[in-house]
Amino acid sequence: MALATAIRVAGFTVTATWPVATESTASLHIRDQNAAQSTVLLVARPRPTGVGTGYWEGLRPRVLQKARETAARLEGEGITGVDQLVGSFGPAIGVASEFDDVRDVTGRTIGFDTVIATAAEGVGAWRAEQLVASASLTAGGAAAFAGIDALSRAVLVWWGTFRRGSVGFDEALLLTRGLGMDVQALVDAGLVAKDGGAIVIRSASERRRASATGTGEAGGGGVHPQDRTYGTAIDACHALALAGLEGMATVALAPGAMAPGATEAGRGMASAIWQRLPGSQRTQAGALLSALVAGAPVAARHGAGVSAYPEFGVWRSLHAHLGLGDAPEWKAPAQPSLQLPGFGP
Repeated sequence: MALATAIRVAGFTVTATWPVATESTASLHIRDQNAAQSTVLLVARPRPTGVGTGYWEGLRPRVLQKARETAARLEGEGITGVDQLVGSFGPAIGVASEFDDVRDVTGRTIGFDTVIATAAEGVGAWRAEQLVASASLTAGGAAAFAGIDALSRAVLVWWGTFRRGSVGFDEALLLTRGLGMDVQALVDAGLVAKDGGAIVIRSASERRRASATGTGEAGGGGVHPQDRTYGTAIDACHALALAGLEGMATVALAPGAMAPGATEAGRGMASAIWQRLPGSQRTQAGALLSALVAGAPVAARHGAGVSAYPEFGVWRSLHAHLGLGDAPEWKAPAQPSLQLPGFGP
């Protein structure tokens, strides 16, 4: 935000942004991290003199649209995660920096913190739509997802944007502000926990309470497969995962092995939960479960994240069992060759 303000004060406007890959994924300090792998270069040109004040009510829709368009473009160029989120801020800054200052109709100055939060909102909404579109149509699609609660939407966008369980506080703050909430709302709901300077999304197992409660609202941020009701769609999905994990032994998976599915006993328990969900929540939980499976991070499908977040494998195995149609296909990642060019096996 300081850089954007300095660009405007100096009389420039941002006309283009270019994420340039400057970090190797093999670097020890970013390996297995959701760290930025690109440096975002801003192209700025002198702003015409006397352009005056821009009004936020007209600029806000432009910022949202520009952020969405940029996120889609970067996705097509293979840029995802934090790089995609941050890379979308430049064009949004460009919209606001076209003017000497930006105010709303009451005369209040609109800072670049608001501009960036609005860009994050646009990227978050776009990401959620992409995940829902990739989910099974028999799970209800976009219509079923339209009325889903904000906390559940935040979890879906988290996985779709960051694709790992732990991120820095600043990244989590950008995401939650873009969704109209703050990090503390996720903490209070028991969905994430603070770990030093990081925010870690909690697994279904970590959210499990020792005993069931009568209502979801009385759960204190936890869930149990025998709860009578669930406060949010993600609570219901976590309860289904806990049921599916019933009786599952902890196993060491071979490299590239797919995450295991629900146990036989777990499928029966999950069916019981599914039947006692109210119709509208069942529809929303189904749409969320399908979107989470479709957008599952690779590490939770076949890698080290399987043991940390086994719910993804369980959700996938329950997909057809719960009447949500065929589960999205999970292709095993290509294994890097250890053979050097020019050398024999």
